[in-house]
Amino acid sequence: SDDPRNAEVLLRLGLARALDGDDSGAEAAWLDAERLAPSSAAASVNLATLYEREGRTVDARAAARRALRRDPGNTVAAEILDGTREPDR
Repeated sequence: SDDPRNAEVLLRLGLARALDGDDSGAEAAWLDAERLAPSSAAASVNLATLYEREGRTVDARAAARRALRRDPGNTVAAEILDGTREPDR
């Protein structure tokens, strides 16, 4: 069953919500996952991508910076931060 203290479950919940069009639900799940797994870049990258798609540039860049602190080689976060990534639509 779902465990609200499990970052992996929250990452998947966020993906399911995003695919269902529930961006605010996805954001909430990924923020919780980010807090529960502070060394993982996955939730931060998902948040950066979501924010970028929504046109929330400041938030996207902040999430990309958090992802890069956790995983300096993350290309998606680097592309969002430097503005070279084509946003998902």
